Amino acid sequence: MIRSTKVRSLSVLCAACFLASVLLSSCVPAVDGPKDASSWGSSATAFQGSSEQGAFSSGGREYEGTSAPSVSAEDSQYASQTSRQSSPHSSQSRGEFSAGTSSSRSSSKGTGDGAKPSSKPAGTSSKGGGGTSAKPPAQRPISVKTPKASGSVVLGKGGTSIDASNGAEGYIMVKHTGSSKRLKLQIKKDGKTYSYDLNNKGNYEVFPLTMGSGSYSVMVAENIAGTKYSVLYNTTISVKLKDALTTYLYPSQYVWFTASSKAVKKSYELCAGKNTELEMVQAVYSYIIQNIKYDKKKAATVTSGYLPDADETLSSGKGICFDYAALLAVMLRAQGIPTKLVKGKVAPNDISHAWNMVYVKEKGWIKVGFTFQAKTWTRMDPTFSASPSGLTDFIGNGKNYTGLYEY
Repeated sequence: MIRSTKVRSLSVLCAACFLASVLLSSCVPAVDGPKDASSWGSSATAFQGSSEQGAFSSGGREYEGTSAPSVSAEDSQYASQTSRQSSPHSSQSRGEFSAGTSSSRSSSKGTGDGAKPSSKPAGTSSKGGGGTSAKPPAQRPISVKTPKASGSVVLGKGGTSIDASNGAEGYIMVKHTGSSKRLKLQIKKDGKTYSYDLNNKGNYEVFPLTMGSGSYSVMVAENIAGTKYSVLYNTTISVKLKDALTTYLYPSQYVWFTASSKAVKKSYELCAGKNTELEMVQAVYSYIIQNIKYDKKKAATVTSGYLPDADETLSSGKGICFDYAALLAVMLRAQGIPTKLVKGKVAPNDISHAWNMVYVKEKGWIKVGFTFQAKTWTRMDPTFSASPSGLTDFIGNGKNYTGLYEY
């Protein structure tokens, strides 16, 4: 239901600590601007960027959607991240959204092994030079949640459109038309601010509402000179989420996918024949840590504004922490398993990092050494699991991680 109201001690050997610092010190883009992202004013103001959240401020994914007549709201000023770098790759062709449905699972029989898939079909046997082969487990039809700009609740003016029709599902869709300048979006609730880049091509982008039910402030601003931004539109929306998990099943700007995404198709291949969520998590997680390598070159050159592309990470077989976390989120959300992409700090040096939190209904063990508890979020760090021996002790120790932002 939506209505407009106008208006965070590492206990690892020293060598492991050093390796962790090397991996993570360049795992996220550099950040431009001061740390305070809460500066607001009535006239153009210098950008105030958040180093924690702004480190991953992204380039805009492009979307199509419907629009509806806008409503007016008071203009104001706000501050946001200045640097922007889009991924050079496109995950899939863009198109107008259609209504989404959640993933459904069949209980087809198969192995519960989450190791790297074999090129040999399951059940193949050989006798005396000949042999018979059994068919591999059947894959379920692909069905993922799809955001929709349905147009039933649209707020905005002067080229800005905020489609809040599906706020109860945990997301809004935002676009701005008529500007060739850098655009910023800010979503704020209870004193916490999430800042994003917004594309200037007039295409809808999807942004999650991760701070629960309540009143959200949503602002769109345009760069006017240097680090100064002028607010184009500012409003508040009241959101009542249907539940606390659905938000983490939909694609969004950082965790983008469609039913035709390569990463989604791969997740269905890996999970064929898996009967439980734990088996699915194991299969996907094991595949990623065995097949995706840490990209030191990319880590050394990536700049603020980088946007992960799950399909590109899958195809290239390498990435930085942001890429690992985005890929895992895409592949598990595609299976109907709520998965967060978390940005935060890791002890002992408060290094910026990205990891995942996965929600499972069951409880049990998976091979990578995590204990899953029933009906709770469990931390998973694919970057460290895929890293040199010695760093695995780092995984799963909640004292080492301070989550700051969830997507």
